[in-house]
Amino acid sequence: MFATSRLWRRTAGEVSASTGIPFDNVNVDRAAYEFVKYPELPAVVVTEGIFGDILSDVLCARARSPALCGSATINPDRRFGSGATALFEPSHGSSPHRAWSRRSNPTGGWLALADLFDWCPDLAPLGLAPRVREALDATYRGGALTYDLATDGTPAVGMDEFNARVLDALDLTRSGLTGAGR
Repeated sequence: MFATSRLWRRTAGEVSASTGIPFDNVNVDRAAYEFVKYPELPAVVVTEGIFGDILSDVLCARARSPALCGSATINPDRRFGSGATALFEPSHGSSPHRAWSRRSNPTGGWLALADLFDWCPDLAPLGLAPRVREALDATYRGGALTYDLATDGTPAVGMDEFNARVLDALDLTRSGLTGAGR
């Protein structure tokens, strides 16, 4: 077992004991198997960096596209205002192979933003995270599909059009209306 895994298990056990929050230790290979085999997923997966990266790719495959997943790397040792405490980003990162094409699916970025709104104590009370998720839902219900989700014969929208539809839907959720944007 890696030294970091031993440290991780010890630290997770100490945190669980001090907070009363239960957790399961699962080896990364078994976790990958369970993510593929079983329909139910855990609400939260906490792991060290490289294993988290591998497992997030497995979960993205279940979602049908790596673009449909947000990601957070959180440093629990830092306090707000004293350096970097967290990084929220799409699970696929910056999608460099799609650079300048305006074709990338921005859903993971929107979901990462929603997670940031949930996590940040200054932003959570504003209730922005549910609005972002509702706007994404409305955009998909309205039929906006990017290249990675559109099936043969189904028109795909580009990144800019998709974002415009999410922003339109956000505007509608602010006014209390529902809809899919444009």
